Amino acid sequence: MPGLMLNEDDSHFYACRPPEKINRDGVYELVDHYISPPMKELIFNVNAMRANFPSRVWPRVWDGFDPGQGLDQPKLRAVPAEHRQRVWEMYRNLSSLDIPRCWIERVRHHGRSAWLSVRMNDVHDVDNLDLPGHSPFWRDHPEYWRVPDPQRFTTWTDRAFDYGHQPVGEYFVSLIEEVFDRYDVDGLELDWMRFPLHFRPGFEDEGREILIDFHRRVRALADSHAGRRGHPIRIGVRVPSRPQTAWAMGLDAVAWVKEKLVDLVVITPFWPTIEFDMPIELWRELLAGSGATLAAGLEICVRPSPKVWPKHDDLVLNTAETALGAAASLLDRGADRIYLFNYMDSGTTVQDPDDYRSILNRAGDPSTIVDQPRRHVVTYSDTVAPGEPEALALPSLCRAGQPSRFRLHIGPKPERGTARVFVGCGENGNQDTSPLEVHVNGTRCTPGEYPLPRPIHPVVRQVRGFAIPEGILHRGYNCVEVSSASPDPHEVFWIEIRIEPA
Repeated sequence: MPGLMLNEDDSHFYACRPPEKINRDGVYELVDHYISPPMKELIFNVNAMRANFPSRVWPRVWDGFDPGQGLDQPKLRAVPAEHRQRVWEMYRNLSSLDIPRCWIERVRHHGRSAWLSVRMNDVHDVDNLDLPGHSPFWRDHPEYWRVPDPQRFTTWTDRAFDYGHQPVGEYFVSLIEEVFDRYDVDGLELDWMRFPLHFRPGFEDEGREILIDFHRRVRALADSHAGRRGHPIRIGVRVPSRPQTAWAMGLDAVAWVKEKLVDLVVITPFWPTIEFDMPIELWRELLAGSGATLAAGLEICVRPSPKVWPKHDDLVLNTAETALGAAASLLDRGADRIYLFNYMDSGTTVQDPDDYRSILNRAGDPSTIVDQPRRHVVTYSDTVAPGEPEALALPSLCRAGQPSRFRLHIGPKPERGTARVFVGCGENGNQDTSPLEVHVNGTRCTPGEYPLPRPIHPVVRQVRGFAIPEGILHRGYNCVEVSSASPDPHEVFWIEIRIEPA
């Protein structure tokens, strides 16, 4: 049976709660919030550059904080004065709380599978070397970075660890071994997507062999602790959505699965956008006969193209309609799970908080999606290997005699109700949508003043809806063709099919 998985990140709980909630009851309340009928596995992340539990082998989030000192202590000097009291109380409570242990207890109380997750290369905010959240090991060893030359620094992942250096792997093995030793888990996830680059450019081929050996060590640790715990311990990984991209980055998840090193593969975008069109069928074929669980990861943002940056860096967040649209398609294509990442209960969450329960209650079960409105939007794959060309459908210039064509996978065929195509034009080119014509699977669609779905990315300046005749859509991929009677080009920057059951 399909189902739902959810990842709670390393800092959301203690960063978004008042100090009086940073305790066992607060963790229980958080887990309770995430429980829903299709929820199968709940995953808690134990680290970024520092551990959020009482680690003996890694620096902790609260290291350097002294509850016996006041608000002017060194740990708090960078905190704005108006926030210091709250942060002081947060650190005090956090230093005496074992969040993963509380998480596991409460997840098991609900009869769900309790997992922990290790981020394998978190490099948030590394443009500022002095932030207190950074690891001393990372800061003291710039020679272990992917791009150690400060003159070549362009983006955070330049300063990610290069696993080609043996001490890097040893450093992470020490944390993983401690997690197994300290916590009785049903599964451990190795999150290779936080962040996804792990080798200096040009050394990804050697990296594949390094990470196979790394996973062998993790599997041996898991099996050893499984014997002690008296139950299996599953190993999961998060990797890029495209198998060729994952392979080119040194993340050979297929080899890990074939060698029985990994039991769960989560294919996912990184962050900028949810990816509606992930090649589930190809992954199913590559993993055939392995018994591994295949999960499709949903991210929280929705963007039509990386071309919206840097001018439009707005966080356009998913709604129930977009999340359910993606889930309907991905489950229909063969995903075993829908995996929610950054779908937390506050802060990083959906556009409308009222949508949250609908996603938790429905997204993991096709039977509870088909009777709901859903949107299928053209987005893109946001993760590429070094030097790999980006495949982008948008923006697309549509001229007279030069139509733009798009493939949208909608999952199951709608049996009743209405379906419409919405075409949005960007700020470049003709924005008058009246010359546009739309065909779906070769059949002309009727333009009209239909209510627009929300949100639509602000890069779009004008949108028009077109009614799809009944019976035209079919299961799986549908071809949308946009043409223009105008000699002036239209910059198409948004395409979606919205389905509303009767």
